[in-house]
Amino acid sequence: RILKSYFSFKAVFEEPLEKDRRYLMAVLPHGVIPFAASCLIEKFHELGFFPNMIGASVLFRIPLLRQFCRLGGVVPASKRTVLQALQWKYPNNVTFIVPGGIAEIFYMREDVEQVLIQRRKGFVKLALQSGSDLVPVYGLGHTHLFTTLDKSSSLGSFLMRLSRKFQISLPLSYGRWGMPLVPHSRPIAAIVGRPIRIDAAVPEPSEEQIAEVHAQFMAELRRIFDKHKHLVPGYEKKRLYFDDEEVPPQPRNVVAKDNLFPSTLPSLSARL
Repeated sequence: RILKSYFSFKAVFEEPLEKDRRYLMAVLPHGVIPFAASCLIEKFHELGFFPNMIGASVLFRIPLLRQFCRLGGVVPASKRTVLQALQWKYPNNVTFIVPGGIAEIFYMREDVEQVLIQRRKGFVKLALQSGSDLVPVYGLGHTHLFTTLDKSSSLGSFLMRLSRKFQISLPLSYGRWGMPLVPHSRPIAAIVGRPIRIDAAVPEPSEEQIAEVHAQFMAELRRIFDKHKHLVPGYEKKRLYFDDEEVPPQPRNVVAKDNLFPSTLPSLSARL
């Protein structure tokens, strides 16, 4: 509730969820911290659902944090445990996954909205294998919560590779008051799209079946972004880019200054 108030959070459901169906909620983008997913889970609690959240397996190797994750409904990101969670019935018949993962943090730019989804198909396979409806969820506002060193810089690219290797996020970012883990208090919204119905489990889905559902997911994700982006100030004119699409270069005024460690000193060119 504190987070929802801090972000003036809004949740939009395009269709009501059914208690007798099982859902895999695929949330994008990840952001430095997936706050939209956290706020949306609280909204689900109000509706009578108690969702599961897929978390990095490394979290379960740390004493105390492991127990905290289990209490919070977090499930390790392994195929066996995820498929098991996707079989649970109401009120645990909703499972959240963030398919962009840690690498997507380094795609964040305040001027561009880009998600890591084109080559991420494992979550689609999980939905087919478990017979769970696949639901696209977009978190509007994530790119405005932190200033982050993205993958376009050498250091950002290095940190992305390091984060993926150790399965833990290591971005250089800051938010409110220049703090690394304190986001700006700006509006965010979670848009829950129409479920892609999977009426029967497919134990061994073919590449064609996975590709077909994946294409439906991407089309639905773009649709809900374009339809609801006006809900967050500053997003009205934004376009959603997938990771295989060329994004515009950063504005010159952004490249010319140090976004991560800004300085009030005049630039060298200004003094010449």
